[in-house]
Amino acid sequence: MKKYFLVLSGLLILSSFAFFSQSKAKANDYSPATLDDYWQGKAAWKFLRKLTLANTGWSYGYGAGAHLEIVNGVWYLFSRKVNWGDKPNYCSFMNETLGTEVRKSLDKGETWSQPVNIIIPQEGKPWECAATDGDAYYDSSRNKWYYLFQCLDRNNPWRGCHLEKDGPDPMGLFKENHANPVISAKQLWGKICNESSDDCVKIPGGVNRIFDEGTWDIFHYDGTYFYVGFHGFDGTRGYRGIAKTSDFINWVAGDQNQGVPKDAVLDLYDTAGWRENWNSGGSIGFGAGSMLSDNGYYYLISEAADISLGCTAGQNWDWGIFRSQSLTNTSWEQFPAKNPILYSSKYPERDGKPLPCNPAYARLFRNPETNTIYLHYSRGSTDNNYDGIYFYQLVPSNNLLQNGDLWKCNSENWQKFPIGPTNLVVYRYPNFSSDGGCYLATNCGASSCQVGQSIYQDINVSNISSKNVAYGGQFATDSGTGVLNLAIFELDANFAIITSHGTTLNPTPTYQSVEKNLVLNDQTKTVRFQLYLNSSHTFKADEMFFETVEIPPNIISLSQGWNQIIWPDVSGKKASDIPPECPIAVSKENFWFKPYVRGYGGEDFGFESGKSYYIKCNQAVIWQL
Repeated sequence: MKKYFLVLSGLLILSSFAFFSQSKAKANDYSPATLDDYWQGKAAWKFLRKLTLANTGWSYGYGAGAHLEIVNGVWYLFSRKVNWGDKPNYCSFMNETLGTEVRKSLDKGETWSQPVNIIIPQEGKPWECAATDGDAYYDSSRNKWYYLFQCLDRNNPWRGCHLEKDGPDPMGLFKENHANPVISAKQLWGKICNESSDDCVKIPGGVNRIFDEGTWDIFHYDGTYFYVGFHGFDGTRGYRGIAKTSDFINWVAGDQNQGVPKDAVLDLYDTAGWRENWNSGGSIGFGAGSMLSDNGYYYLISEAADISLGCTAGQNWDWGIFRSQSLTNTSWEQFPAKNPILYSSKYPERDGKPLPCNPAYARLFRNPETNTIYLHYSRGSTDNNYDGIYFYQLVPSNNLLQNGDLWKCNSENWQKFPIGPTNLVVYRYPNFSSDGGCYLATNCGASSCQVGQSIYQDINVSNISSKNVAYGGQFATDSGTGVLNLAIFELDANFAIITSHGTTLNPTPTYQSVEKNLVLNDQTKTVRFQLYLNSSHTFKADEMFFETVEIPPNIISLSQGWNQIIWPDVSGKKASDIPPECPIAVSKENFWFKPYVRGYGGEDFGFESGKSYYIKCNQAVIWQL
């Protein structure tokens, strides 16, 4: 495609107001998105919050083996507990013993209770050294919790153990109602990797060479069988498998006639074509994973690594997503926009190298009350402000900017304007991003900037559903206060400028959220989203967007001659800010919020940021803030 370079800086119209003002919703305001929406590019992961060592004060270790279950509106966060100082002689190969604990939240993860132990290492038990990396399932028909976990004692490799707890509340010790372990090493993989045509036979070079069943994921219950995902290891390479059980004692594996796959569902062959520059030797396959069924498909996310599954500094440790309509499939559909979807950090945090196994323990989960889908994973860092669990919500997205949130962790889709020695780099330094992922960094490449130095992306808007658009992003500097212009150019079919809109930003090292709105000209066919570098700072950009906004239906009954307009930014607004053309009333969403009569002066309406407000005017005015 031919590129047009326009000398646009002299035509830029700078403004601090929005021509159309429909606030971009927060994640919690969205209707639920499906994983098929995500597959089709119509949904995205929106960062919600992180639970770090710094902001929680929790003891280190809770990010490992973490998984979240929701029962009766209560969120339960299960995780590993490191028993600091507990170093029995019979577990001399470990630093400390490992157990499992749970916390609960009554406000959807905003705040959490103190942790409660559910499994404690106990001498003589199969988990006397470790009980970790498991999964919980609440069976409402039996009013019982099940917990399947990796267990380790002084004499054996990792095995699978199972405990139970009666009632809907898992806060308390789980009990052993039958003999453990319920799964021995190779018990499941031995049934799966038993034919020469199996990948998990060809890759290690023989049958029955996969062991180390673990990182359990109880992802489905059909009323009779629990379906469980788990990893395998041949001493070098990793695999992901599926088995089923009716009671966690008797297991079915390797038999497609009974609804489970006859081979590994993921192995190193499934990382071919990934957007990753693997270290020497390439990918060594998969480890932990998580599955969720949604609209006729099973979706599987799993970690893939190079160098070693034992966690080696400087390695790649990424996550991809796959799907299949059948659990017997051994070749799952790859994400069409290409994997990975989560990338390992490249930030040299310790001894000049990135931390290993980072990110880890990603999980998909759904709130059954709202059908909202979430993702969480754990990131390690030497900085307690960033070490912890990160939460994301799957939200509908019609972002027309490609790679606007830098999820690809490269500079694909972004261009340097051909003026000056501009630098454009995308860093895999999650601690310095706005959302725990990657971010774009750019500077002028010199001690001073030339007029017009910028980066940009052109967007085809010829077939968009609405001319009302919102745009913006998160912007910061490496240090100091910079000057950055966010420009939108509207171009016709011949790439001639119709009009332009610009906002001067003064980013600092703390990310600033920017959101603007406008109505596109009917003749606009292409929009250029452009960032002008007007100071010699290094600028950081993340979570950038340019998307259509659907005008809400006319939910206010208006008398003849009255008009409805929408207030763009209500944060801190007062009655005295309403122009004299509007001596009327204000409504919040679909009910009257508070009457306004001229003369109220500076009364504070208590407007809330992120909400939609409607103002009725008795004259045909378009109010521009």
